[in-house]
Amino acid sequence: MTDKIKVFPYIEYEPEGYAICVAYSPDGKFIAIGNSSGTVDIMDENDIKIIKKLSCGFPVYAVEWSPDSKYLATGGFEGSVNIWEVENWSLVKNLGEKSEALTISWSSNGDYLVAGNAECSDDRPYIDIWSTVDWKRMEIKVSHPFYVAFNPDSSYLAIQYDTIGIEILSVPEFKRVKLLDLSDTSDYALNISSPAWSANGSYIGACTHEGKIRIWRCKDWSIVTTKQLHNEWDEGEYRIAFCPNNKFLVSGGVGHPKIISMKTWEVIYEIEDVFSEDNLDFSWHPSGKYLAIVSSQANPFAIWEII
Repeated sequence: MTDKIKVFPYIEYEPEGYAICVAYSPDGKFIAIGNSSGTVDIMDENDIKIIKKLSCGFPVYAVEWSPDSKYLATGGFEGSVNIWEVENWSLVKNLGEKSEALTISWSSNGDYLVAGNAECSDDRPYIDIWSTVDWKRMEIKVSHPFYVAFNPDSSYLAIQYDTIGIEILSVPEFKRVKLLDLSDTSDYALNISSPAWSANGSYIGACTHEGKIRIWRCKDWSIVTTKQLHNEWDEGEYRIAFCPNNKFLVSGGVGHPKIISMKTWEVIYEIEDVFSEDNLDFSWHPSGKYLAIVSSQANPFAIWEII
């Protein structure tokens, strides 16, 4: 595989409002696109056509598929987390009160669903974790857990920890085992986002609002690299996503997304046709051959082929 990237194909798709989040299903059959208009558009990956619009009634900031691709969880700032059954695209579960879900993560064994709380405060200092067996909710007290992510074998949960770093919790105890510190990367309080695990579980990475990323090695939590990838931007929000084939990761948020080699940890491609000043999200196809990107600027939705 070379480091060349081309678009495949470009799709003239503009949702009502603007696209906020995107996720390929684990089986690669569908793409879910959450929109500011309060809908989730379901796209058939083979035909690249919208086959269903799920009405949530509020802007959708998070979409997450169950590991068996049979269910889709959706959430946002103004409503509760909803569970949809893929077989007939019906709403099968509403998880109660307003959750302010900025991110959602489903454990790979299917046992737990967690929502990062965008409105976490001293009055509500916890994340919402549900056991999918009976959908009972556990309240785990943490500090400002906007972003959440289970690791590939469901043994750890990574959460944003205040303005300090990424907290690693054991599963199913949900007790701290490690704090990955990012505070040394800046003299100022940080907005930290996007804890993400590599598909083989060997690495975890995160971003800061100053446009930096840091990668840690999971076997000993040592720092692999720290890079200034993007221009600093006040209140900027950056994200990373590791490719399922363990060859690349993508990083972006403000400006152009960049593809990084996991062999050298160097930028090998900058996607100049995509630019964002506000919102950008991306999702890899399970094969690692395609990358779906939504952006509130420039191209509203596109799929890129990695060749």
